[in-house]
Amino acid sequence: LVNREVELSITDIVALPSQTIPVTLVCAGNRRKEQNMYRQTIGFNWGSAAVSTSMWKGVLLKDILTLVVGGIKSQARWVCFEGVEQLPNGTYGTSIPIGHALNEQMDVMIAYEMNGERLPPDHGYPVRMIIPGCIGGRMVKWLKKIEVTETESSSYLHYHDNRVLPAHVIDADIAENERWWYKPDYIIMNLNINSVITSPHHNELLTIKQPDDTYTLQGYAYTGGNRKVIRVEVSFDEGLTFELTNIKHPELDCESNTNDLYFRPRYWCWVFWSFPVETRRLIHCQELIVRAWDSAQNSQPQSLTWNIMGMMNNCYFSVKISRIDNETLKFEHPTVPGNNTGDGWLKKQFQEQKTTKTVTTGTKFFTMNEVSTHNTNQDCWIIIDNKVYNPTPFLSEHPGGGDSITLNGGTDCSDEFNAIHSKKAHQMLEKYYIGDLLSSQVPINNTPCTSSSITQWQSVTLEEKVSLSKDHRQLKFRLQNPEVSLGLSAGNHILLKAKIDKKTIIRAYTPSSPPNRIGSFDLAIKVYGSKNGGIFSRYLDTLQQGDKIDIRGPLGGNFVYQGAGKYLADFGKKKGFAKEIGMVCAGTGITPMFQIIQYIYNEDNNNQRPFVSLIYGSQTKYNILLHKELQSMVNDRLRIRYVLSRDGERRRINKDEIKSNLFPFNNTDITNDEKVILLCGSEQMIHDTFRPILSEIFDDTWIDDHVFVF
Repeated sequence: LVNREVELSITDIVALPSQTIPVTLVCAGNRRKEQNMYRQTIGFNWGSAAVSTSMWKGVLLKDILTLVVGGIKSQARWVCFEGVEQLPNGTYGTSIPIGHALNEQMDVMIAYEMNGERLPPDHGYPVRMIIPGCIGGRMVKWLKKIEVTETESSSYLHYHDNRVLPAHVIDADIAENERWWYKPDYIIMNLNINSVITSPHHNELLTIKQPDDTYTLQGYAYTGGNRKVIRVEVSFDEGLTFELTNIKHPELDCESNTNDLYFRPRYWCWVFWSFPVETRRLIHCQELIVRAWDSAQNSQPQSLTWNIMGMMNNCYFSVKISRIDNETLKFEHPTVPGNNTGDGWLKKQFQEQKTTKTVTTGTKFFTMNEVSTHNTNQDCWIIIDNKVYNPTPFLSEHPGGGDSITLNGGTDCSDEFNAIHSKKAHQMLEKYYIGDLLSSQVPINNTPCTSSSITQWQSVTLEEKVSLSKDHRQLKFRLQNPEVSLGLSAGNHILLKAKIDKKTIIRAYTPSSPPNRIGSFDLAIKVYGSKNGGIFSRYLDTLQQGDKIDIRGPLGGNFVYQGAGKYLADFGKKKGFAKEIGMVCAGTGITPMFQIIQYIYNEDNNNQRPFVSLIYGSQTKYNILLHKELQSMVNDRLRIRYVLSRDGERRRINKDEIKSNLFPFNNTDITNDEKVILLCGSEQMIHDTFRPILSEIFDDTWIDDHVFVF
């Protein structure tokens, strides 16, 4: 999205106007080993030295984009960088917002010199990105290509690295299965405030000859976003009080060379702090603590917050002091960098806590009958691998809604839990553990399926399989009881369970048949190739007439249509009324939309039925799932727009498509408060495409109250 594509040699770049400035580079995993002592992350053991500062010379990216390529087009949202090195999942690439790239205050550079010499190979020769104030992971080395685009970088590592995921995402399997890697709010850009003690160093011994001798504490501090480190403080009383240190800003001594038309301060460097202290104060001190503040009044938290990647750890940095004898003090840092055999004080502390917990905690035992009575929203117990948990306090926080937990209330849900999470996910349950199951004998439910007993696993039989296209199938399953329905509401889905390659796999599907159909239900599925996952859809495609599979439900509740325009949202916490419903989906995301459209189409009172508009993204017309069924329901209250990405004009669901085809009825008597939008697609599509577009069209407050995602 530039006005003129160009190819530049290193000679071309060096000939352009340049600047030289000092910039501190920091890995987002600096101080990660402290987190690894608490619980192992998926990152290696960085100590507190994943940081350095150099003089960088290069060309401003702003000048390249505005002068060399003749400017950018209005659709530009991101600038993507790609390196030349081939990695297992492709080349390394990432991106930054276009506003950051063009902001002259941000000093984003294509650098070719480091400390007065051409870049060394390990720092990205011949050119690399320097993005001051940001984490090192955004500064692509061995730079090959720059692109201006509407969307973020598609590089694998742009999504699977340099993110701070919530603490409950405790392993990579959860992050992958629940699509946490693709949630845009968790990406890291700017550095956070941080500080470290470097003197005394780890295991340093200090011999005290005279109590009034002076020892100088030293260290560094940094922050991001061109904010200034305004103070660094040390504590000698375990954080009760803090004292100001002396700060030195090294960039003031550097000979920078810029093309500024006016003076402007730059705070792209770390600071060095020092504090002379009489050794008599150290004799009675058990711990040294340091913390820093920046010009936005950001400071460091007292305790670490663990995350699966071990990123951005910036809690208080503390050094423990112990007395070897009457004249000698020993200093211990929290960790020893890398996989060295020596231990810091953190490892010892966590080992002591674990031992204490094991000794003092008794185990309580429960019978199956006792557990089975705790099966409500107010009192919900579950069994996992013969251990009993009370997750009731977590129901309101569960991302999938509390119903997905209470559905298992009073039962053994080991299969469900282990099928969705890895074994490490058990650590998340520790705070809810209340005892063990007295007997491992769990009753097996053989009750025929009824609309009320589907909350237990029931087997259903494949009655018919129809190929809708090359990779689409419609499966019809017969219920055990031919006189009942699934008992789903429009917007609910069910779980299917199967043993595949000796492993229990559970997946959620939305039936494509009307929710109230008696005796059977249909599933419309897409069969994915082995490279794209789809292990369960491929298994379903192997089923033959008469084969059985287990189901359970209902689940869901982010949006449930009740009829006559009424709906429940946010898992039953919110009631609403809609006269017009806009739907945006792609691929198999059509199934919950189709379920609701069917329900509305079959309502008796035509005047109370909402108007419905559907924007449906697909690759080609042959990939449109349920196309015939959808077309049969088109009328004056249902409009459908198909957006095909690989046919004809190769369209995309973009702002113009949504503005033109969402809410197309021009009903002046319907207010915005009487409209809702339903979305269904991949996590990446929802957050990178649908939500950003809607934010440009609608007010954020309205979106929070009227947009619902399946």
